[in-house]
Amino acid sequence: MFIFSLIIFSYRIGSVPAGLTIDEASFGYNAVLLSRTGHDENGRFLPVFILSINKTDWRQPITQYFITSFFKIFSPSVFTLRFTSAIIGAISVSLIYLIGGIWASILLIFTPVFFMHTHLGLDNIMPVPFILVWLICLLNYSKNKNIKNLIIAGITIGISLYSYKGIRVFIPIWLLTSSIYIFLQGKMKAVFIYLLSALPFFVIIPYFEFQYAGAILNNTKLDFSEPFRFIYRFLSNFDFSFIFGKGDQMLIHSTGLHGALLLISLPLFIIGLLNSWKKNIFYKFLIISIFLGPILFGFFGLIHRASKMISLVPFYSLISAFGANWLYKEKKSIFILLSVLILFNFFSFLSYYWFKYGPSTEYLFYGMTAGQEYKTLKEISTNLDLKPFVDSVITSDNFSSGDFMRSIYFTKIPDLWNGNIKDLPKGSVLMTDNQNIKGLEKLDYKVKNFIFYKN
Repeated sequence: MFIFSLIIFSYRIGSVPAGLTIDEASFGYNAVLLSRTGHDENGRFLPVFILSINKTDWRQPITQYFITSFFKIFSPSVFTLRFTSAIIGAISVSLIYLIGGIWASILLIFTPVFFMHTHLGLDNIMPVPFILVWLICLLNYSKNKNIKNLIIAGITIGISLYSYKGIRVFIPIWLLTSSIYIFLQGKMKAVFIYLLSALPFFVIIPYFEFQYAGAILNNTKLDFSEPFRFIYRFLSNFDFSFIFGKGDQMLIHSTGLHGALLLISLPLFIIGLLNSWKKNIFYKFLIISIFLGPILFGFFGLIHRASKMISLVPFYSLISAFGANWLYKEKKSIFILLSVLILFNFFSFLSYYWFKYGPSTEYLFYGMTAGQEYKTLKEISTNLDLKPFVDSVITSDNFSSGDFMRSIYFTKIPDLWNGNIKDLPKGSVLMTDNQNIKGLEKLDYKVKNFIFYKN
């Protein structure tokens, strides 16, 4: 399953989406700097959290350093940046197989919001492997009562705090539901050991908040003012038109034509709900956790943001997989019909996403065309022994992705040229989109709209 899912996740990964998000560019830029110098964009040496996007947002350490490690091993590129998410997706598909079998793996692959995030160099998908290891350990504990499983489960859920900011909304609820799950199978001592294993990752939060203000808590204030607003925000997470219809409110995380979850998987989920509840306590725990998990979203103004809900996808896939297995045993003809419809539904999404989504949403992303231009600038600079300069006008046009694209080819960012020829020294090469600059020698290179001049 790992190889198959990695292949399908990686196909067209460099061109779909057709541009970079500002967060991808930020992760990529800092990964380049950290892999080469050990310092982030603010000059800090191997910081736990990285402040980015003009000091307005924090990069979480697990995702940032995971990408950095790949840049250290392989050459930095858009493909490498996004391939890290494909790897996380493939690992998740393999892990969920250990709990729910082949159908759980298939349904995870077939989930549109999950699939789309294997093509984005972002951290939304990063908690999923940690959640699955956590679930595997809890399931194993219910089978063998080996306390080591609880220790690993506690450590894993604790580490996941630092994979993605959105996971912190779920973890308090899941710690509660999992503690009850453990207590009902044993003694309070087991719960104590489990929570003690997770505790260090929570105890250190005040220190991190002191050193990196807002990196964990995001300076967020809980809104207690309107109880009915709280209920609405919570219930909006279960709006079928959002989940199975239009998808995430942002086209960056959704096609706009397909739901966050596959529509035809809904019958499997319902069948799984009805039949898994009476099987064993583990499935009761899954069901309670998926429905109570988003309750703290009621405190925030996030409505119809499926990208923030990817952490629930493993629960959905496992319950739906139970429904598929039950149908296969009890109603094989219905199982075959639903299987055909699910395949049709998925390939409808996939054909649109691979071949139509990119061109239709290109305007939402920051351009990646700078890559080839900076590659050419690097070649000219190296071959002719010229100091590279970049027209400041073109960097402002591509500001948010420009730093990353430049850093792929230049260890030191080329100096910016302000338009005054007197400020361009002899022995330099300029990359610009200005078609006619008097006093400079135009070189016989052109990449799209970019021209190169020698002084």
